[in-house]
Amino acid sequence: MSGIENTIVLFWFYKELPLCIERIKHFKRLNPNTLVYGLYGGQTPKIGELDEIAKYLEHLYIFDKQKSTQWKWMSGDQMLIEWYRQIGFQFDWQKVFILQWDLSMYQPLSFFIGDVKDNQYVIPGIRDIENVKSWWAWYEESKIDDFRNYLNSSMNYDGPVFCSLFICALLPRQFFEYFLSREYSEKYFLEYKIPTILNALGYQPFEAKWLKPYWSEELLDNYVPIEERCLIAVGHGIPKEVIKKNILSNQQMIFHPCYESLSNLEELSYGSTTLSATEKCKLLMLNIEAYAKYRVKKLIGYNRAHRGGLLKYIK
Repeated sequence: MSGIENTIVLFWFYKELPLCIERIKHFKRLNPNTLVYGLYGGQTPKIGELDEIAKYLEHLYIFDKQKSTQWKWMSGDQMLIEWYRQIGFQFDWQKVFILQWDLSMYQPLSFFIGDVKDNQYVIPGIRDIENVKSWWAWYEESKIDDFRNYLNSSMNYDGPVFCSLFICALLPRQFFEYFLSREYSEKYFLEYKIPTILNALGYQPFEAKWLKPYWSEELLDNYVPIEERCLIAVGHGIPKEVIKKNILSNQQMIFHPCYESLSNLEELSYGSTTLSATEKCKLLMLNIEAYAKYRVKKLIGYNRAHRGGLLKYIK
């Protein structure tokens, strides 16, 4: 088995229900034969509030434990494990694609992950954590050392720790099965916990051409235009002008995060139209602003900016 054979999709959402329905419909138009399940992790829903979105899902699991928004962000993988323990184990699948509500793609799922092998997984931006420790906000040496001890004692693993940007993911059933009756620690951040555990289980990351994210905290040698920043973990939403330009020029076809309706982009195809003068002007202004921030980061120096708390202003 490889690619998307025997793969299901888990649509993970917690707010913006009308937008979520739009995203599911859009995904299904591109992937009519793929089963889509739901995982809701938002505030306790009102009676009937989720009835409409449930119509578009094979099954909807509601995570009803009372946890803070911060916990759900930092420990969202606990919800994924809980989904499997409570209901996901009953379904017939070998891989699950985690589709977050604010991700939008403009090609079928097979376009992005069709070449994945049995022993591979997909999470954007897999890197050795040692290569990002000087600037990645989630690197805490004491916690990482504790995580290494946890891996060594619980999984007999002493290899490298990897990190990622958990924008989406293709995960093997064995990952969930391994923790079906084992404790799944919530002490560690999912963006380094999941890829490292997968490595400990013998899986390798798939280098997906279309799933290379932009790390907003990293100080690069060269400026990256706004049009090429299509996969970002957090922060501002991807402008519609960026999405439209990429689709029309047959460049990037997957975007995150997308916080507004994109229904007016449904019928776009390569070469079908061009950007308007207003859209071109918007992209120019966005690049001018982004380039100015980049130059500030270069002049100040990343480490100094990070320690001084300026980073949040110059991303």
